Amino acid sequence: MDRFRNVPGEMDRLAADLDEAASKLDSTGRAPMANAGESIALVAEAVARISEAAVGVSGGLHKAADDVRACRDEYLRNDQQAADGMPTPPGHD
Repeated sequence: MDRFRNVPGEMDRLAADLDEAASKLDSTGRAPMANAGESIALVAEAVARISEAAVGVSGGLHKAADDVRACRDEYLRNDQQAADGMPTPPGHD
């Protein structure tokens, strides 16, 4: 169990990295359509499916970042509640 730890600063960085990845994905925009001759319909459909998948990935990254922040907040809240219930060491009243 000692391999697992929860460091709020690391959780903040992880959430920021997830948001940054999603933002980069969001900013890619639509790819310009090349003239693919007779296969243009197939190429257009493939590009549309890739774009749709990218939107799903972006949404998942944003959700993961939100979940990391929620876990961090819960960790901090639980840690503070546990600390509030601890007895004060002698001489530190």
